[in-house]
Amino acid sequence: MKLIGIALVMCLIMVGGAMGATYQEALASATVTVNTFVDITLTQCPGTGTIFNYGNQDPGATNVPIACQDGTDGALRLTVEDTTNTPVTVDIKGTNYIGTSESIPVGNTDYDEDNTMGTPVALTDAYVNVWASMGGTDSTASDDLWFWLDIPSAFLTAGDYTSTYTLKAL
Repeated sequence: MKLIGIALVMCLIMVGGAMGATYQEALASATVTVNTFVDITLTQCPGTGTIFNYGNQDPGATNVPIACQDGTDGALRLTVEDTTNTPVTVDIKGTNYIGTSESIPVGNTDYDEDNTMGTPVALTDAYVNVWASMGGTDSTASDDLWFWLDIPSAFLTAGDYTSTYTLKAL
């Protein structure tokens, strides 16, 4: 009888263990930070395929436009591509035009975003904001800049003078 009792208890334990199985759940959280992604395209002289060129100028020439700009297209087009995931702030700066022995100050260059010269801004060697919020998630935005240069009337050695314009989008 004792053997039957032990066997019965063992059976009940096994059946009870199989039927009353328990488990435990635990949760873990995961995070990800998506980085800011800025994708811009700069196009010099849109539609013409040329580069910035003020042409051949005499000393004292004023408000000389970059040759390729017209009433519709500026000399520089900035496009914020649709892969950019945040509105973009765009700043600009320039360098002095360096010749063989003299230079033309960068401040002799004016730029404007609507080709009217109504409110041109002098280019500087420090970043200055041009557009405060441009483009964003899933949208393409573009805008043009027009430029004009004043050639000093003081003596300048004949030859080429070169400057660099830098745009920064963030």
